Amino acid sequence: MEEYLYDCRYLIETEAKFSKVKKEVNKMDTLVTSLLERHDSASSKGHRSTCYNLRLRISVTEGVRFMYVQYLKFLADIICTLRLKLFNQHVVVMDTNSNIDDIIDTWSEADDFEMDELGTDDDFEDIADDISVL
Repeated sequence: MEEYLYDCRYLIETEAKFSKVKKEVNKMDTLVTSLLERHDSASSKGHRSTCYNLRLRISVTEGVRFMYVQYLKFLADIICTLRLKLFNQHVVVMDTNSNIDDIIDTWSEADDFEMDELGTDDDFEDIADDISVL
C-alpha cells in the first residue's frame, strides 16, 4: 500500500514537471522565432557582426530547447510506465511519428494531467530521430 501511494505521488509530481517543461519549450520556441526575425532584419540591413551574435544566440537556444525536449521524452516515459503500473492505462504522451510541436499542442488540449488511453510503452523508442529542432 505504501508503494502504491509513493507511486501515485511520483506520478503527480512527474505530470506537473511535464507540464512545466512543456511551457518552457513553448517559451523557447517564441524566443527562437524572435531571434530569427531579428537576424533577418539585421541581415537585410547588412549588420554582419549583429548577425553573427544572433546566430550564436539562436544555436545556444536551440541546443537548450533540444535538451528540454529530451527531458520531456524522459518524463513522458515515466508517466506512461506509472499509469500502466498503477491504473493499467495504456497512454500515448509522445508518438514516434509526430514532432514535439504536435506533442505540446496535444498536451495543452488535454485536461489537467489526463492523457488519451491509446498506444503502449513501445511508442517511445527512437523518438530522438523524429524530433526536429528548428
